[in-house]
Parts: sequence; structure tokens; C-alpha cells
Amino acid sequence: MATTKKTAKPASTGKKTKTATKTADPFIFKLVLNAWMIEQFGIDPFADHKDADGRTIPPIRRLAHAIIDEEKEGLHEDGRHRFFRELNANWPASATVSAAEFAGYEDNILAHTKALNDRRQVSGKRRIVWKYFQWLSLMFAERYLDLFFHQPTQLLDSLNEFLIRFNQWRAEKGLPTTVEPFTVADLNRLCFQNEVPYVFRLPTGRPHAAISC
Repeated sequence: MATTKKTAKPASTGKKTKTATKTADPFIFKLVLNAWMIEQFGIDPFADHKDADGRTIPPIRRLAHAIIDEEKEGLHEDGRHRFFRELNANWPASATVSAAEFAGYEDNILAHTKALNDRRQVSGKRRIVWKYFQWLSLMFAERYLDLFFHQPTQLLDSLNEFLIRFNQWRAEKGLPTTVEPFTVADLNRLCFQNEVPYVFRLPTGRPHAAISC
């Protein structure tokens, strides 16, 4: 996915190797909306996170570490996704998303998934069983669209407040801080990028922000 308006722009310092560019300013360090969304779900996007072996992992992996295993796919006997049960069992107090909102988003995902699967069953197609990163993308979409349609002013204020801290974080790392503030016109342009090579846009058009899983 190409760098978008709402990603930090690297400073031009002459020709660089791919390795040097990756080390100096990784792409994940440029995704403002991704970092904002992760914080909404209670994970500090500016902290250094480690896996069980002490290796550095991106914040999105810290959020998803409990649901990555394939055995967590599918529905629990209570009708909700096992992903939801795993995260809901240890819902962080630091999350901006409330437990009630989280449950509501899960119910919406279930309803839409059922509608899709009902149509697929009629046409003889295999039922959809979400991978963890697909389910997280749906959860992120639920959160964003909830704020976009019901609290757009709060959404804009929250993004721009976060952007101040995002730029401060980049400055502390000696990275460019040329990310422009969000405007109302920016809010209806999104780009989703998953770990599989599949990109979709809401709505169609040049994306101004990126949510990456």
C-alpha cells in the first residue's frame, strides 16, 4: 500500500538502501490511525512490547497475542466468536472502548457474518470462518464507523489529540513529524490492509488514513 496523507513523510537525505530505510523509519511507525485504533482497545502504541521469547513485537501483535492460534477460530458454544471471549475475559481498564461497546461490535459482526453465510449456503459456497486479523479488522471498522456516524466531532478531536502525541513520539526518535492534522473531509476515507495481500477501501477513492493488522 502506498504511503498516504495521514502517514509521516520520510525526510529526503539522498539514496538509501532498503535495509537502511527500514531501520531508520519502519512503515509501522508511520500509521497514525493504526496506532490510534490500537490505543482505543487498551494497548499503548508507543511502548516497547515483547513476546514470550523477549523479541520485540509491534503493538498490534500485543493486542492479538491471545487469539492468534487457529484453535481460537470459530464460534464458542454461546454463539460468540472465541476471539471475543479471549479478549473480553481480560478487557483492559485502559481501553477507551467500553466492554459494552465491545460486545455490541461483536454482535454486529455476528449478524453480518450470519447474513453472508446464509447467502453463501444457498449458493453452495463454504461458510466464512474469520482469521484473527480479519476479525480484528472488522472490530476496528465497527469502532471507527460507530464514532464516524454517531460522534464525528469526538472522533476528529480524538484523532488530532492523538496526533500531537504521535508527533512527539516520532520527534523523540529523531523521525520526521510532518503529519498534518485531520480534517472533517479526511474522516470518510480509509484504507484497510491485512496480513494477506488483500486491500479494500471504504469508500472507494484515495485513502487518507490506514488501519493495518
